[in-house]
Amino acid sequence: MENKLLFEQIERKVLVKKESVTDVKYGKKPEERAIEELLNNGVICLNKPQGPSSHQVADYIKQIFNVEKVGHGGTLEN
Repeated sequence: MENKLLFEQIERKVLVKKESVTDVKYGKKPEERAIEELLNNGVICLNKPQGPSSHQVADYIKQIFNVEKVGHGGTLEN
């Protein structure tokens, strides 16, 4: 078996209870969003390693994505 994490080894099925169409005035599919939209409205779930402070990690993200504003919710400390 490939190198997979335990949760990746479980075969899963998607259950669709009801197909529906959404009016475009209420939004669009994520894959149809421009990169700028995703960056402006996105969320990064991060498991911060021990060492850098929350402020440092936020600064890394700003540099990597070349954005002006980054924040974090809660404490990122261990």
